[in-house]
Amino acid sequence: MPADASPVGTDPVSDFWERSRVGWHVTMYGVLAVACLPPAVTGDVVSVVAGAVLGVVYAAVGIPALARRDERLGAVYVTVAYAVFAVLALRDSSGFSLLFVLYPQTFALFDRRPVTLGLAGLLSVLMGVAVGITAGDWGTGTLTALVNFGVAALLGLWIDGVLRESGKRAVLLAQLESTRSELADAHRREGVLAERERLSQEIHDTLAQGFTSVVMLSRVASRALVTGDTALAADRLAAVETVARENLAEARALVAALAPPPLQESPLPEALDRIVDRFRHECEIETSYAVVGDARPLPPHAEVVLLRAAQEALANVRRHSAARAVQVRLCFDAGSTSLEVRDDGQGFDTSACTAQGFGLRGMQARLDEVGGRLAVDSADGAGTRVLVEV
Repeated sequence: MPADASPVGTDPVSDFWERSRVGWHVTMYGVLAVACLPPAVTGDVVSVVAGAVLGVVYAAVGIPALARRDERLGAVYVTVAYAVFAVLALRDSSGFSLLFVLYPQTFALFDRRPVTLGLAGLLSVLMGVAVGITAGDWGTGTLTALVNFGVAALLGLWIDGVLRESGKRAVLLAQLESTRSELADAHRREGVLAERERLSQEIHDTLAQGFTSVVMLSRVASRALVTGDTALAADRLAAVETVARENLAEARALVAALAPPPLQESPLPEALDRIVDRFRHECEIETSYAVVGDARPLPPHAEVVLLRAAQEALANVRRHSAARAVQVRLCFDAGSTSLEVRDDGQGFDTSACTAQGFGLRGMQARLDEVGGRLAVDSADGAGTRVLVEV
């Protein structure tokens, strides 16, 4: 197939044939009847037999060749059809009516333009010879052949060009539809991954931190029972129950895709106050909390980011810092709101830990969603300062 031919399954000529096949059949047999009727009336058996042969060959070979664009079958059909045309045209002028179907069939059967033009030229020559012999005027026959060939060639090439252009547009539309489908799939996959990442961050910032607290409180309670300090054990077990209840509420909120329970119960400053108070009670670390500026409601997503950042920062203090004192400040400025968590613990080398720890990465991912900023200042033995701004 030539480079400009349509891909298999999108051949415009075959599609055109498929859409209009009934019309092609009716036209073919109607024209064949017109060509054979006068010879039948005059008793010309040769013409009638030739017409019958063409009708059978068209049904057996021509129709499959046109439907499949099979050039080998097409060559067989054209050979018989042109021969029958020559017989009918030489014996009666009604045979020239076959030109109305043979020219279009020639252009429909063969994809290569030189072949179609050559066959159309051959058909025109046969017509010119028939005119010259029957009329006894070779000048008229030649002129008729040239005119018919010119008209057939121009009309055939124009129709072929229209069909090829339609085929290209059909292919382009199919490609656009495929691209749109692939893009929709990509967006869906991206949404699934983003939601999975969001849930991972939520679970890390809530349930995982709560379970860590349960483990620590349980160990303290176990040691207290060993030493006989039942009061401390009871206090820690009560704290375990509180944390477990809060974790259960967090889990239900995740399933229901609601705001964190602390923010459902109270504004952000009060929710942070309760988180800090629980941290102070669980870790027995001197912890202060302050609200600077005039508190104001924030967009829900921004409040979630600040709340989760506080939970993550305090969890890191509990796990890694060995701090004796922690300061938490919520600052409402004119154009932004910031949360600062500072401790006097052992600190760490930020250059060596930039990519470490799911917590900081999750915190940064949350801030990216709201256009916020994260700053972590720390050094070995100098404590740590975490600043989150939205």
